[in-house]
Amino acid sequence: MLVEEEIALFFQRLQALNTFRGFVLVDIITQKIVGASLGFIRPWYGGEQYHLDSLYIDVAYQNQKLGSYFLTTIKALLQESGVPAIFLDTEKGTDAEFFYQKNGFTPLTESVNYVYMLEK
Repeated sequence: MLVEEEIALFFQRLQALNTFRGFVLVDIITQKIVGASLGFIRPWYGGEQYHLDSLYIDVAYQNQKLGSYFLTTIKALLQESGVPAIFLDTEKGTDAEFFYQKNGFTPLTESVNYVYMLEK
């Protein structure tokens, strides 16, 4: 499968979830989509949480504070709809980790992520 096909399938699978919640950031001058956030609402002991699966900003628009603006807008929209928390995972030591920390996210010291790879 080509990488483009895998990416398209990933988007389709997320959108097929009945709790899918996606957001787009559009340049109002060019009408170009410059950012996207893909995720879903899931049950949580505190009610519900938004699992932020992916957040993208077009490379040409990065380092202009648009990512922070976009994330602040997403937080406000989720809060208005009654979702009390956003959960995400990212790689340690990456630009993404520092971006999320700069935008108020804190690491969960009581949690750890694991993966078990099944044979294909």
